[in-house]
Amino acid sequence: MIYMLLDWTIHIVLCLVGGFLLTEIAGYFIHHLLHSNAIHWLSRYHMIHHLRDYGPGKSLRSEKYICSADGRASILDFGFEWVIPILTLLVGMEVVFGFFQAHMVTRVLFPAFCLIYGYFSFSMMHDAMHLKNWWMLKHPFLKKWFLAARRSHDLHHMIIADDGLMKFNFGISFYFIDKILGTFTKEGQSFNQKGYEQALKRYDYVL
Repeated sequence: MIYMLLDWTIHIVLCLVGGFLLTEIAGYFIHHLLHSNAIHWLSRYHMIHHLRDYGPGKSLRSEKYICSADGRASILDFGFEWVIPILTLLVGMEVVFGFFQAHMVTRVLFPAFCLIYGYFSFSMMHDAMHLKNWWMLKHPFLKKWFLAARRSHDLHHMIIADDGLMKFNFGISFYFIDKILGTFTKEGQSFNQKGYEQALKRYDYVL
């Protein structure tokens, strides 16, 4: 009985820690993909959020979050530019678990936690960063962290390279993957009109 309880505890802890790390890593690379224009149609849908709803010259905050997936196919407000990479990752995860004959607890809890944490960080927390009034702003322990994370996300929106792409701060709640891979910045830049015009040219349908 004790051994079984210990076995379950170990699996649960590994699922929580591993799921957190994998979701942060996967979220980073999916977000990076959406800004790379490597798959044009994925990027063009993501840029609705960046050029139309919370674009340069517009307020990054609103009373109610403006969802760029409104009016098109989505799941839990995730447009298919997010859904397709996520589903691909989940299928790949199941293939790997099956190959290594992973414990059933791991095969169920690991993807479940990835989905739950992913929704929290890349949907709920992301939306909160674009709201004018969010409860964390008044929380004595969370306010400092939230403001720092929000500032980093603001820079993600505001810094445009000459080629019209956004290349910094792909994390949402945490930015340690950005720091490891050299895509983190905490310094703002003057508005790049050339880069903005290039982005509008590439994604002119957005506006």
